[in-house]
Amino acid sequence: MTRFFKRSTIIPDNIEVNYQDNMVDVKGPKGNIKKNFDQCVIVNIKDKVINIDCSGDKEVNSKFVGTAFSVINNMITGVVEGFNKTLLLSGVGFRVELKGKVLNMKLGFSHDINYTIPDGIDVVVEKNTIIKISGIDKEKVGQISSEIKNFKPVEPYKAKGIKYEDQYVFRKVGKKAGAGK
Repeated sequence: MTRFFKRSTIIPDNIEVNYQDNMVDVKGPKGNIKKNFDQCVIVNIKDKVINIDCSGDKEVNSKFVGTAFSVINNMITGVVEGFNKTLLLSGVGFRVELKGKVLNMKLGFSHDINYTIPDGIDVVVEKNTIIKISGIDKEKVGQISSEIKNFKPVEPYKAKGIKYEDQYVFRKVGKKAGAGK
């Protein structure tokens, strides 16, 4: 049995949370987010407190309660504070430009890579090598940053590529000159 049955979330004063037909709608100062949950998840909102329960077989359906609890907490945090990810480009000639809602990246390929930024996500480019991604939906911010990072993942020999700001790259030793003699 999960311990999330005993936990509850307190709704801040400037946030409005509604639950209807398995849909949770959170409205706050930065915007609003709607998420659809599984039918076995039951959200109870009473006196600015959210409790989550599951219907049916508790042994089988209890795994959804912890996920729903975390997602609702992230929705509340998103509309109050927002989420940020920072990507760093490292490599000779690697640079990025923002042209409206299109991110134009030069990553050492024979062609430029153009990435269209979806609605609800803000992107800022600093020094042509730093990409700051922000938004109210944690899942969307993480997905967009992961997609951009996967265009040129960091390689372990010279650490060239796109990496997260706090990512540690384990460097490998390259071939030694004259090692095969």
